[in-house]
Amino acid sequence: MNFMRKQLGLITVFMLCITIEIGVIWLLLGTAFSLDFLYAMVLPMILFGAYLVYRFFREKGDVPVSMQAERFKGRLEDEQIMYREKILSQELNNQQFIDFMTSWVHDIKTPLTVLALSVDSKQKQQVVQIESKINQMLFYTKYTSFYEDLHLEKVELRMLIEKLLKQYANLFISQKLVVDLKFADMGTILTDKLWASFVIEQIISNALKYAGEGKCIFITTFETETVAGVEIKNTGNPISSSDLPRIFERGYTGRTREFGKSTGMGLFLSKEIIKKLGGEVLVSNESMTTFKVIFKKSFFD
Repeated sequence: MNFMRKQLGLITVFMLCITIEIGVIWLLLGTAFSLDFLYAMVLPMILFGAYLVYRFFREKGDVPVSMQAERFKGRLEDEQIMYREKILSQELNNQQFIDFMTSWVHDIKTPLTVLALSVDSKQKQQVVQIESKINQMLFYTKYTSFYEDLHLEKVELRMLIEKLLKQYANLFISQKLVVDLKFADMGTILTDKLWASFVIEQIISNALKYAGEGKCIFITTFETETVAGVEIKNTGNPISSSDLPRIFERGYTGRTREFGKSTGMGLFLSKEIIKKLGGEVLVSNESMTTFKVIFKKSFFD
């Protein structure tokens, strides 16, 4: 009914046109009935009726733009609420997992420390390696919430390196590795001590793993006006040219490395963590495999 009211003006104009048409035909043909007269009357009515039907169904299906916008806005808000709830739920699950892993690692470290005191040097090496893998797992778990665990302080690279070398001393001795140390006279850097130590540990551990028995590892610190770092070289078998571009990829263990000897996570984490600390880790393979871990002297530079 509302539709017909809206079309009343259009219908009036159409009827007026039909009336004029009938008058013209009557003047031309007189009162005699003919097929032309029938066509002139019926065909426009059929076409006009079809047009009205088309308009009716079109307007019936149309929704005002303002109403469409309101519906879309409401649907979008509902989806935003749903995704926000999913994200919060996932974050809660992640945090619970991190808390569990942190607690588990600390719990397992205590018996490992006791075990290391009661075994011979060869078994102690295995304990150190197990502890290193557990630490790697812990740092990987905490990596997703990196900035929540960030604690900036003044750190001496030399002290970090000496502590790590002491930790791996038995492994150096058992593999008959020679360590050539050259510490530059340098100041402190402003960084996170635990994360920085983890990065350097992964590079030292990697050098130990692939240097080979009786080889030499060179550890040298360096400093410029804005950065400080450590260079670690080993005289073992070099990384193949095909592996070199991919060694920092997550889970990549290399095509020429011994199966099961590496998880491919240590170097990946080192690269990602050092970037978050504002530094970088570089690798080259010219005369020997060389890693450079570079820290900014100030985290805020």
